[in-house]
Amino acid sequence: HNQIDDRLDQFQDLARLRTLDLSHNRFSWKPTDFKRQMDKMAQLHVEELRLYPNDFAEGFDEFQFITLTLLPSLQSLDGFK
Repeated sequence: HNQIDDRLDQFQDLARLRTLDLSHNRFSWKPTDFKRQMDKMAQLHVEELRLYPNDFAEGFDEFQFITLTLLPSLQSLDGFK
């Protein structure tokens, strides 16, 4: 896939972005880093987001709950509605 690094700043100016597939990248966030990145994504109004699989998700099952909590516009996460 894209081999995007750990920072999502590059998407902050995409106000019309509604679907984003970030699966299969090199994200290695710890839980606090993940929350910080999702806080940045909250400024967008993404409706569909794919994060899994990524390295950070292994052993961090709470990432889906955190994502849904911080991104109220989400209608689909990792293919689940």
